[in-house]
Amino acid sequence: MKRLRRRVPTIVLLIVVGVVSYLWWTTRSVPAWFTPPEATEARRERAWQVEQRFAEEFSKVRAEAPLWALRVRESDLNTWLADRLRPWAEHRGSWPEQLGDVQVHLSPDTVVLGVELRDLDTVAFLEGVPEEGEDGSIALRWTAAGIGRLRIPWPERRVRAAILGRLGGGELADLEALLDGVSVPGAIGLPDGRVVSVLGGEIGDGEAVLELVTAPGD
Repeated sequence: MKRLRRRVPTIVLLIVVGVVSYLWWTTRSVPAWFTPPEATEARRERAWQVEQRFAEEFSKVRAEAPLWALRVRESDLNTWLADRLRPWAEHRGSWPEQLGDVQVHLSPDTVVLGVELRDLDTVAFLEGVPEEGEDGSIALRWTAAGIGRLRIPWPERRVRAAILGRLGGGELADLEALLDGVSVPGAIGLPDGRVVSVLGGEIGDGEAVLELVTAPGD
């Protein structure tokens, strides 16, 4: 019995070290789905193709069939985010140096947003459910959060605050609004006066299908 008592502090210490090591590893690891494509010519070409496809679909004349659908693949979104998001923000102003890659993961009725926090050498992620307002606006209701591969037990607003505190500018206003739970417009005005509005959609494994309508200009 005395020998066991002498070993108790050692056993407790080993347990504490094990728990701390596990927490350190999980918070420093990245989620399995957070795999930004490498910066290659192929990535740049694919990002350009994705951008052109979206531009062509939104600008297409649809006088005979104003209702249409758009399939959005997670891989295409992440290629564009990895290659074009930062240059787009820098063109409008600047990019927060504390942020690295931004990626998304789509699963049934759920959107997961992952943001690389360079100053902490980890990835923060938020899990949310899209909601549509009566006026057609779109918001994300955040339901869970985590750091690295670890889901955190405290409220997800702390992770949102950590990301928002690093944005520090207006160039990513729509991203800030979504993170803050604020609705963003579900309609896009085109240069010729037409308006493309989101009517609804469905999120599945690795892709989303949006239902849209193109209304003529005044």
